[in-house]
Amino acid sequence: MTNNVFITGGSRGIGAAAVLAFARAGYNVAFTYNSHPDAADAVRRQAEEINPGGLYLAIRADAGDPAQVRAAVARAEQELVSLQVLVCNAGIAQVKLFTDTTDEDWRRMMAVDLDGAKDGSPQNRTVIGQLCKLPLSVEVGGGMRTEADVEATLALGAERVILGTVAVEDFGMVERLVARWGARIAVGVDARGGKVATRGWREVSDLDGVAFCQKLADAGVATVIYTDIGRDGALSGTNLDIYARLSGIAGLQVIASGGVSFETEIAALRDMGLYGCILGKALYAGKLRLERALAIARGEAQPC
Repeated sequence: MTNNVFITGGSRGIGAAAVLAFARAGYNVAFTYNSHPDAADAVRRQAEEINPGGLYLAIRADAGDPAQVRAAVARAEQELVSLQVLVCNAGIAQVKLFTDTTDEDWRRMMAVDLDGAKDGSPQNRTVIGQLCKLPLSVEVGGGMRTEADVEATLALGAERVILGTVAVEDFGMVERLVARWGARIAVGVDARGGKVATRGWREVSDLDGVAFCQKLADAGVATVIYTDIGRDGALSGTNLDIYARLSGIAGLQVIASGGVSFETEIAALRDMGLYGCILGKALYAGKLRLERALAIARGEAQPC
């Protein structure tokens, strides 16, 4: 399957670094620009030079306008047939897409620094700082490889930091951070075929995902965000079987991530006793509405 990605935001409205990183990984990319068509064209040409067989589409849209972002996503899906990944480097636009709800339960956002995940250190501190000033509880992941990275991100106002690759490569660091920061440290476990993946999903270890989650719980980690990479962004449904297994780990708050696309899945995850689930592309694509999702999660509405 060809991998297609949509990117909005970044310097001058162009997430140039992200576009080129995905080009190097062999993705087709649709990306937005605001008012610099020459710069957008230059980025497109660079991407084509990196991956001559790829398709690179520049779409004019204001990354701060939710309606324009939605329209750009729709055009990208039409021209690329499907999208597996959506990246909002602007951050603020991503929040505005969904904060039209007045529901008091909508107060938490997970921001992932994908550039940081690939490069090995945080790359979007300015955007993260802006997000942390909004009336939201923000948890941040991507590129957290040192204790200094974690401390600096918490100092920006993030409620929680999500560790990824470092949890696999330096488990002692996880234990030290949990001892110091407690529940403000969570771990993101990304799995492909049941095995833990690291370094922005580029490498797959021999670690069993469920067993690793048990190890994290034993070490005092309170919360795990578990993503089935194969389901992420496909809009075909999440891996309910794996979450049923994870729900049996005593004392661990499990957040489901990757492929949640249907109201019935939200109800199923709720009934398993999972701590929560992350909605992404299903909201962008209009398959789920935030107000309905929240009501179902609380047991106030029945899934359709």
